[in-house]
Amino acid sequence: MRRGHLVLLLACAASFHPALAQPTPETALDQLLAALRSAASEQDAALIATQLELYWLRAGSPATALLLGRGLRDLRAGDTGEAEQDCTDALTLDPTLSEAYDLRARAELAHNALAAAKQDALEAIRREPRNIIAWQTLSRIAEAQHDWAG
Repeated sequence: MRRGHLVLLLACAASFHPALAQPTPETALDQLLAALRSAASEQDAALIATQLELYWLRAGSPATALLLGRGLRDLRAGDTGEAEQDCTDALTLDPTLSEAYDLRARAELAHNALAAAKQDALEAIRREPRNIIAWQTLSRIAEAQHDWAG
């Protein structure tokens, strides 16, 4: 019985004391972005960028996270058509997911559908301007188009 009271007391304390509370998803994102800005090396920045990508991949429901995870795996395996379809399916479930637009843009870029890739990358950035992965994708698209003005 005492243990139950202790757990209840700690749970209440965590909800009232900011130092004991779990960070909100937005706070976690802000912390990752701050860490990226102050990364000591390119390797550190790459690790933080990977954490950011995982954060955005998991931003939606479990179903959309599963679809985006599968899409990323398909893209890495070179199956751009399946990756694009997985992202489209995720967007059907939740059209607000910035990372779904970005991942689909990367799949489109991989099979040289540059206009569609640019449109999806811009939509990803419109939905989450801090999505550095989407900015990188847009940069790669501009490079592929030899469009140095953007």
